Amino acid sequence: MSATSAARALIRSHQAHRSWSDRYLALFGSGIVIALVAVPVLAVINRLERVGPQADPTLIVIAVALVVLGFAALLSLARLVGPVVVRPADAAWLVPSPLPRRAVLAPSVSLVLLIAALVGSALGIVGLAALGAPDAVAARAGMAAGIGAAVAVALVCIALLAQPRDSPWLRVIAACATVAALGVAAIAAGRPAIGRPDAVVDLPLISPDAVLVVLGGTVVIAFALVLTSWRALTTFPARCVVDAAGRWGSATDAMLGLEPAFVARAAEDRYWSGRRLRSRRWPRLPPALAIAWADWRMLGRRPGRLAVLLPSAALPALLAMVLGRHIAVLLLLGAGTLAVAACGTAGLRRDTGDTGLRRMIGHSGWRVGSARLLLPGLLGGAWLAVALALADGAGGLPDRPWWAFGPVAAPVIAVAAVRMAQRGMIDHASTPIVMPMTGSFIPAGWLVWMLSGLDVAVLGCLPLLLALAGAPAGLGPYLVAQALLSALVTAASLRWST
Repeated sequence: MSATSAARALIRSHQAHRSWSDRYLALFGSGIVIALVAVPVLAVINRLERVGPQADPTLIVIAVALVVLGFAALLSLARLVGPVVVRPADAAWLVPSPLPRRAVLAPSVSLVLLIAALVGSALGIVGLAALGAPDAVAARAGMAAGIGAAVAVALVCIALLAQPRDSPWLRVIAACATVAALGVAAIAAGRPAIGRPDAVVDLPLISPDAVLVVLGGTVVIAFALVLTSWRALTTFPARCVVDAAGRWGSATDAMLGLEPAFVARAAEDRYWSGRRLRSRRWPRLPPALAIAWADWRMLGRRPGRLAVLLPSAALPALLAMVLGRHIAVLLLLGAGTLAVAACGTAGLRRDTGDTGLRRMIGHSGWRVGSARLLLPGLLGGAWLAVALALADGAGGLPDRPWWAFGPVAAPVIAVAAVRMAQRGMIDHASTPIVMPMTGSFIPAGWLVWMLSGLDVAVLGCLPLLLALAGAPAGLGPYLVAQALLSALVTAASLRWST
């Protein structure tokens, strides 16, 4: 037995033994996960069996762009997680110990590579379902899964090799791939010929030998990167592992403590702690605008976030092309609008958690509140206008000037984003709410935290929601009602902020 195995056996000997209930819960949870995953897998298999010799090229381009987006998201997630990450206890005791570094890190790295291979296989099969399999469905599905797994493993190994240096080029590559995929999908979604019978063309017949050559090339590249990563584990810096373990510990503590705001705060601190910021003279502005200028500066110091905002407006249009006027499109539209508007409240979130800073500033009232509403209103309104215009151009909505709801609903979006930024931590000491019919308990702190901001967004954008649900002949009355309601919500918010 090696020294690392003996150390792990000693640690396991002091841990509590797993009972039959622990094994039952693990087995039951695995069964639920398999049942949930089986539904989309069967849908993709049925899609492969029904694919004919013809298809719409626009839908193929969109599907391939979404697959590229999935690989870019995998690369970003691998960089965020580590990808070399161990438990905080192992990072504190085993990593700094004289034990071989590769033996300590090998189990976690193997697990990460296995998960990446499974995700890549799923993305490869999804791409095959979009491109079509005219013959040899099983063989082509296996080769597509192998190509996807090899690409995913290669991306994770690249993230592993770049982890010690923490260079920004990997983040730039992921952002460029995301922007390119969303841009191509948005351009394809705007084609007026989508869905017409004359837009259907013959699928290109790719020989299995060519696919096999691509599979062999990707496997060779992935194997070379895995071998390089395996050698790099011998001298892998302990600092990177400890930092990744700290992030993982923060995430698990937030999940166990039911505090999602803690994860966002930890991610924000990690981003700014590794940056060298140049000091500039504060602009000569009125007191209210000078306080709100922090939101503009924090957003301007993250250009990657700004680069992803505009292309992400194509996602509701893509979903509307597939589902039509579905509830999922409305949910994605609302979530995207609030997420984009929340990007303009980073300074406000920081000020909310620091009562001493608020006392030191000494300024409050409707002037500061109105200045804080400018940036989230501009971001949310512009994103909503672009998303509605793309959904209209893609045929997901009736031919109306839907983009006009963006500037009209911008004040409500800004108020909702500011309310979300000011909610702070969850009050776990609040009295739970007892449901009268079932007798179950609902934590009031969680309920208040989740509804803060959403209540203003839903009630304040009610004319927009009714127009999207009903598809009326004219949008004039709904636009007027939305403008009046936006003015009322903004006035009430500024009145209560004094």
